[in-house]
Amino acid sequence: MEQPFAFAPETPAAPPATLAPGRVNPRSWKLLIVDDDLEVHDVTRLALANIEFEGAPVQFLHAYSAAEAMGLLELHTDVALALVDVVMETEHAGLDLVRHIRAVLKNSLVRIVLRTGQPGQAPERAVIRDYDINDYKEKTELSAQKLFSTVYASLRSHRDLLALEANRRGLERVVAASGELLRVQAVTGFIQGVLEQMVALLRLDRDSVFLTCDTLALEADECSMKVLAATGRFADAVGRDARESIDPATLALIKTSMEGKQPLTADGAFVGTFSAGHGRDGDDRGEPDLSGDWEQLDDRVRRQLRELGYA
Repeated sequence: MEQPFAFAPETPAAPPATLAPGRVNPRSWKLLIVDDDLEVHDVTRLALANIEFEGAPVQFLHAYSAAEAMGLLELHTDVALALVDVVMETEHAGLDLVRHIRAVLKNSLVRIVLRTGQPGQAPERAVIRDYDINDYKEKTELSAQKLFSTVYASLRSHRDLLALEANRRGLERVVAASGELLRVQAVTGFIQGVLEQMVALLRLDRDSVFLTCDTLALEADECSMKVLAATGRFADAVGRDARESIDPATLALIKTSMEGKQPLTADGAFVGTFSAGHGRDGDDRGEPDLSGDWEQLDDRVRRQLRELGYA
């Protein structure tokens, strides 16, 4: 039987660093607490009350057994962090849950922190070596400040893994299309992959991760203006005439940039144009346009774009 859970005494510490301005995330970060002790759930939630990461709150999910946690993780595939007790319905229930997450659910993105009140049941060295976890904590050493630091570091790691995953998906699109660039469908897929790569590398998630970034790429000549690829709120416009599917304000910015043959920034948007040279059939097919949310870019990225001639 585990002893009642309480945080270890605090040592004086500096207040947590404030978030960088301008980082907006419309969703919440899901934190799953897995423990058979109701008091652990209450104290953990109290210690992490009002915590935010990248401008988004933490949403708590509760499971009181490993079996219950397995069901929740199947429903909530986007859990960012799981705080898992070792001894629950069995002496190794938490360890069995870890194997299930990694081997059965194939979830490598969720960060797993084991917490135990009985370290003798699962020695730290053996657990770290044999199980794919991200941290191991004894409940007696885990103060409120240390819990905050553990959660914050885990969320940061999860955020970076999401960016890498988005980057990987974009690369897959680029690679899949690169061998068939003479086909219209391949060109569209290639440009779509490029947009997704930009969003991932700049950490401007399409709709859900860190920032919201709406991007589109279109090809224009004297007679037409076709949307080749898009993300976010422009996604439904792919394959359609931009003059019929893009809002008037965005369309006006694009036309201004094309007429002046130079990139511009206005009303929180970035518009860049470049000459395509010769098209797929050897003819001059006009100037594709890349548009995106300029205000979401930090100073470093803006400077790099200026150096490349896009700002």
